[in-house]
Amino acid sequence: MTGAGERIRRRPDVLWRRSLDAVVLLPPHAADTYTMAGTGPVLWELLAEWRTRDDLVSVLAELFDA
Repeated sequence: MTGAGERIRRRPDVLWRRSLDAVVLLPPHAADTYTMAGTGPVLWELLAEWRTRDDLVSVLAELFDA
């Protein structure tokens, strides 16, 4: 688990593909893919850059009016 001030981003070695309403991920050495739907694709795009957890929560809350 990351701390609120720790910066995170997506791993550059994860293969991924965007579909109409989801992102399909294949991490290195994984036997199965993972699918992110709902707010997942937006989160994945945000993680293209280093961000804090608080920043992610703030942006997602604003985008999804939560």
